[in-house]
This record gives sequence, structure tokens and C-alpha cells, in this order.
Amino acid sequence: MTNDSSGKTAPGVFRTVAFLIGYSALLAAAKFWLGDRVGSAAVVSDGWNNFADLFYSILLGLGFYVAQQPADDSHPHGHRRFESIVGLAVGLVILATGIHILAECRRRLLAPVPPSPSLAAIAVLTVFMLSKIWVGAFCRRAAARLRRPVLDAVGRDQQMDVFATLSAMAGYGGGAWSAPAFDPVFGGVISLWVFKVGGETVLEHVHQLTGRSAPPDILAAVARAVDESPLLFGMNDLRTHHVGPEYQVSLNVYADKTLTLEAVHAAEEDLKSRLLDIPGVAAAFIHIEPHDTPVKDR
Repeated sequence: MTNDSSGKTAPGVFRTVAFLIGYSALLAAAKFWLGDRVGSAAVVSDGWNNFADLFYSILLGLGFYVAQQPADDSHPHGHRRFESIVGLAVGLVILATGIHILAECRRRLLAPVPPSPSLAAIAVLTVFMLSKIWVGAFCRRAAARLRRPVLDAVGRDQQMDVFATLSAMAGYGGGAWSAPAFDPVFGGVISLWVFKVGGETVLEHVHQLTGRSAPPDILAAVARAVDESPLLFGMNDLRTHHVGPEYQVSLNVYADKTLTLEAVHAAEEDLKSRLLDIPGVAAAFIHIEPHDTPVKDR
């Protein structure tokens, strides 16, 4: 049994992605314009950072579209793994953006030109930074509501971008009111944030595609679900692995052999429902074995 909620969550997911695409496009364009106007490599670098956000938001939408397609003969467990493939591509795009930023800042560092000082530009960057905090929280709330872990990763990335914008402000301010080299140097610092996000994104989606086991908190939640079952007990042979961004769980449990088939089936469905309520679990497979031990009073 799988918890296929794609049909219910698709509208909310696509609205969230559409918002991210529009927001990232506007923010990137605004920072490119502002950076060009004041002559700041750091601000332009932050614009490229937001352009990477735009690109991965588009890929994310495509990934969600494919992932929501129903299971068929060629993909009996659905298409969620395509979401992980897109996520891996997103990570590679982010890394490529970091390389571009670093190369451009190196060019500017070899012939530094002081940017034009403007308190208005600092104020605008502050507004952009605060907007990132809100958008990050918005994405993480959407991830919890729609059960899409990748949106939580996007939210963390958006919140990490606050530090990139702080670096852009420091570089621009230092270059405009102190030494011109500050500007390209802090632009290079932004590339480090980009590399960090890109590397983490690539690593996470490689883990998803190679079937990494669930983390300890999910394993503990599975054990609690079995312990709360009124009829099933003795969990063993627990196995978990990624199927796309979520996990598939399989396990063996025991039931008193004197129970009726109807009672055992009802207990199995109850346990399955408990397992699918665990955030991150998309499918659950339970094997029940008869046992001589009578069911304990619970």
C-alpha cells in the first residue's frame, strides 16, 4: 500500500513552485539591475545566486509534474524517483553557478573598480534580505503541509541566502566606502555559499537515488507505531530505503495465531495507517507471522 497523495497536493505544490519562479525571477532581475547601476560585483554575484534559484525552481516544477504521474506497468511504485533526478540536476546547476560567480569575481579582483556609494542601495538589499527570511519560512510550512521534503530543502536554501545577501552588502559597502577590492572579494564569498548549497543538494539526491536508509528519527517512529498496535508485536527485519525523496518501509511483525483473519487484517490496516502518517514515509509493507504468545493487555 502506498500513500499516494500527489493528486491532492499537486495544486498546492505547483502554486508554491510558481510563486518561487516569479519571486526568484524578480529578485535576480532587481539585483542585476542594482549591481550594474552601482557597479558592484558582490551584488551582481548575489543576483546570479537568485538566478540559480529561478533555474532550479523551474526544474523543480518539471520534476513535480513527472513525479505526480500515477503508477503504471513500467513504474509500479510511481514516478517519485524522477523528483530526485531533477534535484540532482538542480544541485549541478547550482555548482555551475558558483563557478561562474567565482570566475567573474576573480576578473573583477584583478582590476578592481570602486562601486558607487548609495545608502538607498543598502536599504533595498536589506528589504531583499528580509524577504528571503519570509520566503524560506513559507517554503518550509508548505513542505510540512504538502509532505514534500524537497520544499523544506528549498526553504533552507532560501534562508541561507540571507547570509549571501549580507555578504553582498558587506562587499558593496566595503568597496564603496573603503577599499575597492572588498567588492569582488565578498562576491567570491557568496560563491562559497552557493557551492555549499549545491554540494549538499547533490549529495542528498545521490543518497535518494541510491536508496539510503531512513534516519534514526523515522526508525524510532516506526518502532513506536508497532508498539502502539493493540494486536501486533515483535517487530523484526525492519528495512527502509528512499523511493524518490520519501521512504519505503517493510517489516515483519507477529500476531496471536488464535485471532481471526478479520482481526489480523484490521490490525494490519491500522498499523499501515500509522506508518503512513509518519512524515517522510510514502509506502509501507507488512508481513505478519502467527505466534503462540497470547496478546498482552494494553
